[in-house]
Amino acid sequence: MIGRSLPRAVAAALALSALVWSGAARADEASEAKLQFELGQEMFKQKRFPEAIDRFIASNRLVPNPNGVLNIANIYVGMAKAESKRKETARADQHYVEAYNWTETFLRFDQLPEADRALGVKLRDSLVPHVALIDVTTNPPSADIVIDRESLGSVGRSPRVLATLAGDHNVIVKLAGHREAKTPATARVGATVAVRLELERITGTLNVDSTPPGAHVRVEGAAEALGATPFSQALPVGTLRILVSKDGYLDQTRNVAIVDGAPATVSVTLQATTPTIATLSVTGTPSTATVVLDGKPVGQVPTSASNLPPGRGRLQIIAADHQTWSGEIPLEAGGATRVAVSLAPEERQHWPGWKWVGYGGGGACILAGLGVGLAARSAHDDFDASPSGPRYDRVNALNLGADVLMGIGLAAVVTTAAVQWFWPPPKRSQASVAVER
Repeated sequence: MIGRSLPRAVAAALALSALVWSGAARADEASEAKLQFELGQEMFKQKRFPEAIDRFIASNRLVPNPNGVLNIANIYVGMAKAESKRKETARADQHYVEAYNWTETFLRFDQLPEADRALGVKLRDSLVPHVALIDVTTNPPSADIVIDRESLGSVGRSPRVLATLAGDHNVIVKLAGHREAKTPATARVGATVAVRLELERITGTLNVDSTPPGAHVRVEGAAEALGATPFSQALPVGTLRILVSKDGYLDQTRNVAIVDGAPATVSVTLQATTPTIATLSVTGTPSTATVVLDGKPVGQVPTSASNLPPGRGRLQIIAADHQTWSGEIPLEAGGATRVAVSLAPEERQHWPGWKWVGYGGGGACILAGLGVGLAARSAHDDFDASPSGPRYDRVNALNLGADVLMGIGLAAVVTTAAVQWFWPPPKRSQASVAVER
């Protein structure tokens, strides 16, 4: 796309495509992308090609734009041809590699017009004689591909044909939840070497037993059971919540962390479903907070208690350096009361009498100021009756004292009121209570 006509034809296409392909990008990102485009165009006019590429890449990172990507590829082609004329073979080869890979990125855009796709295919095919290609596929797909050094970052996601320099390379692929895989590959200019890598899923073992046995184990929310207790199975690493159920018994749930190479064991005692049994489960923060029901500890968060008498219970959640939550909860026969709690950190205690000191001290100063003011009035009358230097000085001193006392008193009252008004209310511990029947 970028060539002799960039400053005229392509500039308009770039600006238009930036808007069309922005999708759900925020307005500030779209504006920044447009600015980067314009800077890239200006640098291209000045023949500052590497800087122009940097600007186009920055614009594409903000708002993916197929025309911008194709422009990057064409700049690399132009740079490669220029280096070839100067006999700078190594630099030319590297530019051809970049041009091919950016062209592949262009062809991966969805909904490309057929004319644009044909243009990209033609450019890509013209670059094949100048590069060595590695065709990388993985099982499962969508793995990040690294060539030789991880510090260089991912060069794309599988499956993908990547251009590289001729020679021996290490192809490394990574996918979350899978072990890294790598293989050597020897690439030759003008040829394609195929590489296929199998990614091993990272798993841990989950063991579940129940009393009585024969209970179904499933991931909470999943329709199909993993198996029946006693149960043992390799599962992908991560955190999950399992549900253990059996006809005639109350369901039990547990949070389980599956880790690489270490078994996770869960033991569950199921309680029969009868009209005289209630169940309580408490989750939330902080973990390890103590759960007290009717004055008796029943465990630490997260915890569950079964075989409880139905009725209403007094629940307390207690943790060091946190505000205690307490409240009455329903315990229904055959039901499960679920409590989700969030304890607020303990607020630093302040002396409760501070505001009365502020108001009282301020009021006292105001009253004292009024008293001094009355004395100043009387002294002024004495001065009018018999003027003298000492009496004049006394009037001024009393007036100053009255002003100072009144000012201090008003400042104390206003400051105390402002602090009391704007002081943020303390955070309170909260809990939600729900009963599942």
